Amino acid sequence: MLRVDEVVLVHFSPRIDGDLFKEKTATQLVCKSDVSKPILMGLVDQEAILFAVNPFGKLATSGKYIWIHPDDIPNVGKSRFSDYVTQKLADKKIFGSSAKDYADAVINFYESNVKVSSVNNRYLTMLTQLISDVNFNIPALREAKLRAAAGQKVYFYLYTYINPKYKSQYFDAVAHADELPCFFDAPIGKANVEMEGEEGEFFL
Repeated sequence: MLRVDEVVLVHFSPRIDGDLFKEKTATQLVCKSDVSKPILMGLVDQEAILFAVNPFGKLATSGKYIWIHPDDIPNVGKSRFSDYVTQKLADKKIFGSSAKDYADAVINFYESNVKVSSVNNRYLTMLTQLISDVNFNIPALREAKLRAAAGQKVYFYLYTYINPKYKSQYFDAVAHADELPCFFDAPIGKANVEMEGEEGEFFL
């Protein structure tokens, strides 16, 4: 289940336990992988959309920062984004006396770089982008660079095509796994993906 309002979204992730893989770090494991095999990796432009807004309303517990109730979206402003960064991301146990400087740098970075249309909530988008970066984007880019440095041929994509039929009412972006129909020629989790006309040509 989702860890509401936390930096890391899931309760558990793959770990190197020393049984199957003997390497002590993910870096060592990647560098010792079979670099003769090419690898395809990629991201969509807003991976964490699926975790941003609670689609179940009162049927599920909503969060303050992540898994937000739709009725609460108008209340997501600069103060809430700043609170999330300072209280959740800039952990004083990790950053010590530099925690405030780190938080300020993160807030300034997202305020300077995240752009949205006039109809969408800018700070909701910033929260979602931050969660996307921490849980998806930065790990994927680090792994791709490690593999490339180890001599592996890496093909990396960024998927940004918005299917009008499934466009989010809250974001000008696509969500985690929205690119999968392009790879497998079949809708995955979303019925009736158009495979004809201009959209079909894109998929082909």
